[in-house]
Amino acid sequence: MPKNAGKPVAFDKDRMAPWRRDYDPGTLSRMARQEPLPPDMLVKHYTHANLRTVERLKEYREAHPAQPNPAKDEPGVRKGYAIAIKQCTDSRQATIDLDMLMKYRVIHERTAGSIVRKGMVFNNLSDTGIGIVEGHCTCGACAVAHRFRDSLGSGQIDPHIFEILTSIPPYVRELAVADERDRENAIVQAAYAKRILQLRQRDNLIYPSFLAWDTDHAYEWLDGTPQPDVARAFEEAARSNREYALAEERAFSTQYATMTVVYDPYRFNGNGNGVVGLVNDPRVILDALPNELFCVTTDLRKFIDGPGRISRTAMGSVMYANFDQGGHVKGVGGPNGTHALGIMDISTEVLHKVKRHLLEAPESEIVRNLTNNGETILLIYYDKASGRIEFI
Repeated sequence: MPKNAGKPVAFDKDRMAPWRRDYDPGTLSRMARQEPLPPDMLVKHYTHANLRTVERLKEYREAHPAQPNPAKDEPGVRKGYAIAIKQCTDSRQATIDLDMLMKYRVIHERTAGSIVRKGMVFNNLSDTGIGIVEGHCTCGACAVAHRFRDSLGSGQIDPHIFEILTSIPPYVRELAVADERDRENAIVQAAYAKRILQLRQRDNLIYPSFLAWDTDHAYEWLDGTPQPDVARAFEEAARSNREYALAEERAFSTQYATMTVVYDPYRFNGNGNGVVGLVNDPRVILDALPNELFCVTTDLRKFIDGPGRISRTAMGSVMYANFDQGGHVKGVGGPNGTHALGIMDISTEVLHKVKRHLLEAPESEIVRNLTNNGETILLIYYDKASGRIEFI
């Protein structure tokens, strides 16, 4: 048992996020100590935290009346998002917050290693929209790719994880210095995204960036900088979220998660172009700080009319966190991990279909075993109109 387990952690309430100061100190202390949280505690905490997000949304909307979609009715203008972000699934991510989602039409996808592959998230940009590929320090996918650089074809690696590792170029996998390797991966993934768009006759700008939560200067632009207001939004989100996490005694040296969450951000938006003021990120919906939720995006629209299937790269991210060799992310993986896996969607029918898929797919024996046949798979219904969630 960890030293001081069970004792409340002394938080700096003056530096805490003001809306979080009445959260249960026992639950926050367990997060600070990176202890596994049982399902009943997850349900209680995140139901309350979501209500606080709903209150903040109401306050913001009352102070800032809704603005029309600037791309809505302009002839000859490609409708779409103002900002498309490719992030890693790492739970320490910190750069999408409520303020950003209230100001811009933002879409994001999260895959381990921030790998771009077919670049679909960037295909949803408006003509004037920008893309961001965000790398980060101590990237687990890059580290594993480096470790197995000479044996990727040996069959030792889970096939879902293999697909992620081989999406990191060989020259990046060879780099011995982690910081250099992590930055280079962001740069090359952004270059992939830009070239993919060019082949589609698109000229949107794509910026590689880097989140360094281990320094006071948490956000860096690696090759060019977007317009000042957008750059400030990312830099401020990284700075404030890091400070709020430190005020609650969060440590970043080890990746930790209370649960892994699988979701489809496109399902949470009002239409194909996105709507300013609709929240499509579980970390914001559930008011999670950095090093708290391991979030994985996948296309759940496939489950509407058919059986559907979680993408190989998304399943690779889930396997890495919760299940491969017992799971590699503290809290949900390892010998004491809960293997808690949340599925969030706007349809209860889709939620049940995804759960069945996770438990019945041929490769799912390890998922069935480690979730006790689905007991730690949590279904989270999200009402995008009200912003409320419900565990079902």
